[in-house]
Amino acid sequence: LLPPDDWVGFGPDRRFVLHEDWFHCDTGNRPEGPYLPWRRDEIERFAAAAHAHGGQVALYVSPYYGFKRAGHTESIVQTYLDLLVMGVDGWYFDGLLPNREASQWLIAAIREAAGPDALMIAHVSHVTPEFAEPIWPEIEEILTTVADGERVPWDAGWCDRMRQHKPGWICHAGPLASVENNKKAFQQAGRAGDPIPTEPMSDENIGLLVAEMNGVVPGWVYAIPENDHYRWSTGQSRRLQAWRTAMERKKNI
Repeated sequence: LLPPDDWVGFGPDRRFVLHEDWFHCDTGNRPEGPYLPWRRDEIERFAAAAHAHGGQVALYVSPYYGFKRAGHTESIVQTYLDLLVMGVDGWYFDGLLPNREASQWLIAAIREAAGPDALMIAHVSHVTPEFAEPIWPEIEEILTTVADGERVPWDAGWCDRMRQHKPGWICHAGPLASVENNKKAFQQAGRAGDPIPTEPMSDENIGLLVAEMNGVVPGWVYAIPENDHYRWSTGQSRRLQAWRTAMERKKNI
């Protein structure tokens, strides 16, 4: 079950990304996925509630995993367009296709079919494992916004990369927040021999940094077991609170 209708209105101007439970999804027979939604009734209800409060809803899909599993792109566009029948506004693409040209073709085809108002967020940390090309401008122009940072080594190059995105980029803070994630990011970038920062950044400082660079800190929300039922969290992390405080201060300057 998704959060109740009254929960959706806990704050203004919100965009919700719905992600299927990783632990209870059958991905074995889903070449277009994984993680396609299966509770259509709940998604329709949640989308209607979000719209009533001025919000938008995107569904998690993954061209990256879809191509990895199927080895082709023929069915991906129509599969994603079919999801709009549930009243959602668009998609969160977790990774694009293996190369720049194919990724542009995919995003352009979906935008043309879905229209200019469709919500299209792409997680672009996956598209260039070597980080030789920080962004793909011709693709970002088609998207609503991007999410980045998950596999980008935390050093001066991290900030340089993020500054090249259009305003409103969403921060995946893994390498900033965890020494182990940062080591993995350096290894994946072929830089395992470079000096690696050994101290993680605090949540508060991550929030301040992202606000300074015109990024967005997401509020992760999840179900919490409670008395044989559950309640929904509201994403009130220290990182998010620091970001909100900094953004409010920028508005008032």
